[in-house]
Amino acid sequence: MKTRLLSILLAGLLLALGAPPAEAKRVALVIGNAAYADAPLRNPVNDATDMAAKLDRLGFDTITVTDTDKRALETAIADFGSRLEKGDTALVFYAGHGIQVNGRNYLIPVDATLDRENRVALETVDVERILEQLGFAEVDVSVVILDACRNNPFARSFRSAAARGLAPVGSAPRGTLIAYATAPDSVAADGDGRNGLYTHHLLQALDEPGLQVEEVMKRVRVGVYTDSGGAQVPWETASLTGSLVLNQRAPADADRTAGGAGDPAPRNACDDLASYVGDPQRIAPPVAGATLLANPEPAIRACQAAVERHPGEGRLHYMLGRSLHAANRLEEAATAYGRSIELGHLIGTDALAAMYMGGTGVPRDPARAAALFQAAADKGDYSAMGSLALRYDQGIGVPQDSAHAFALFARVAEATGAAMAYYMMGDMLQAGRGTAVDNARAMRMFKAAQDKAMPQAAVRLAAFHAIGIGVPRNLEEAARLLQAAADAGDPTGTLRLATYYLEGVGVPRDPVQAERLFRRAHAAGPAYQEDAAAGLARLGKVP
Repeated sequence: MKTRLLSILLAGLLLALGAPPAEAKRVALVIGNAAYADAPLRNPVNDATDMAAKLDRLGFDTITVTDTDKRALETAIADFGSRLEKGDTALVFYAGHGIQVNGRNYLIPVDATLDRENRVALETVDVERILEQLGFAEVDVSVVILDACRNNPFARSFRSAAARGLAPVGSAPRGTLIAYATAPDSVAADGDGRNGLYTHHLLQALDEPGLQVEEVMKRVRVGVYTDSGGAQVPWETASLTGSLVLNQRAPADADRTAGGAGDPAPRNACDDLASYVGDPQRIAPPVAGATLLANPEPAIRACQAAVERHPGEGRLHYMLGRSLHAANRLEEAATAYGRSIELGHLIGTDALAAMYMGGTGVPRDPARAAALFQAAADKGDYSAMGSLALRYDQGIGVPQDSAHAFALFARVAEATGAAMAYYMMGDMLQAGRGTAVDNARAMRMFKAAQDKAMPQAAVRLAAFHAIGIGVPRNLEEAARLLQAAADAGDPTGTLRLATYYLEGVGVPRDPVQAERLFRRAHAAGPAYQEDAAAGLARLGKVP
């Protein structure tokens, strides 16, 4: 069981602490409307184009639309909503005309005809439509940025509409930050340069790695206030319950991708054939691992050619390593990963460290793997820091030091809000490993991990309620938590819930439901088959 748990945690750290994996995506919708017949704007298309490029670089799957009519705008919002899943990070950026009527905010498509107030709901798109998509998807954290407070000519003949700016949104899903280019009922400058004043400062702030989103917005507010002589003050409302770092690049990566001589290589065939979803410098849509495994040779050729043209570009060396790895050319892959790390592209750390841990393509060397994680963690890479913490906790490649591990997990949790960091802190607090036993705090950590869509944490919380540790014994609550874990696909939660149905613990006894759950757990893989088969045998069934 301990070996199974360690395997789960090692795999989980690669997913939960790295740049967002497939099941915890970063998805953005970027809209720029400028070509209004009666009131054209100078900057919104530039603003949208530059924001989309920036977000692509920061690891977002970005939908970008410009100069949209109402139908295209609604289609884009629906497409955005369909890509969102529970636990994702979502960002919406809108530049263009907006209007408030009776305290509600509306985004104005370029084909809108707003000669009368009663046409607003018919011709525009309510901001609430976007917030509904965030709520339906149960995203983890969402940011909505409205650079739509420009002086609005459409409102001049309305009876009840405020003629200036937008209104504060009355309600939004938990975990949402809504940013306005200026204060409620005020107007923002369209800008004399390429970008609007607000977006100009937002793009600059996003270049700084490691900032929490609240700090990003503070820097934007200070810059806009200063440049406008106090006439424009950006505004935010928030119900954030977790952390969000938009620019997760380590400082070395950020320095390389700033302007000047360090400009990155342009998008090329290597990007199109080998980009990884978790790469914060990715500039092309990600390529699934299964796709690359099926035919890695075109990607290898493209990436070799790209590396020859741009030998100092860590991003390209990493994708070359990924392509070679898919072709089982392991020694060459290790060399490419190593070169990418030397060039400051730290995403290669996980892949190369895993090779040293398993002895694939390189001699098995857990100490070398730990050293790689230490070097990346020293540069501010929180994925590496989490992996290093796990190794200190287990004594893998380093002397066991659970107190140091706990401190590292705490840093990762504070900086990134990663579910696995909270989970490991809960595990250590419950066991008194590296810290004093504190069951109440352990439950809070497990609850934080569960809220970030980690079903294993629900299983751990269920045990507290089933036994009565730190809380009154409550088998019904334990069953509810196990049901949540099973619904999320966790095999351990599924097995335990099956036993509850078999024995009538916390739920009415239901052999049919128990059999269904035991079979689902059995199908989850060899690690669960023995326990599932034993449960089926109690029902007189065979797998």
